[in-house]
Amino acid sequence: MRAGRRTGRRARVQADLTMNKTMVTLLLLFSLAAAYSRLEKRNAIILEYGGSGGLYSLNYDRIVASWQGTHRLGFRAGASWLPLSVYDISVATFPATVNYLLGKRAVKFELDLGVVGTIVTVKGATRYGVSPAAGAGIRYVQRGSGSNFRLLFTPVMFKGVYPWLCISVGRSF
Repeated sequence: MRAGRRTGRRARVQADLTMNKTMVTLLLLFSLAAAYSRLEKRNAIILEYGGSGGLYSLNYDRIVASWQGTHRLGFRAGASWLPLSVYDISVATFPATVNYLLGKRAVKFELDLGVVGTIVTVKGATRYGVSPAAGAGIRYVQRGSGSNFRLLFTPVMFKGVYPWLCISVGRSF
């Protein structure tokens, strides 16, 4: 009987130690993440004119990794809707890209690669499509205020490749 109590007590002590170690590790990780997030604003809301979303798109941008102080890896996802009621047409686009940023200062070189989902409705008939998206250009993020600006060459790749530009403004937080 006593051996059973000791084994049960020992298991509870080990479980408590494991829980304490886990809590300390999580607290340390969250503290480091909070300290790092104060150094760099990693999220942004961006209004893009032109670009992979078509005429315009509203996007969320997130930096997910940073190394050596000059390299950043992130993603961007957005949406756009353009109703042309005169022609009974509506177009919705959903750009999603992975972006790579290179640079230490406020101005960084940016490369984007991803896809654009498209929903086109013409006189009640709906068609769906996915096309590749790519871009290259510069991103400027003003330190302190978090205002950002992007200028990219983003060719349209649908039944051929057509030159297209992107100008975007946004706010980092």
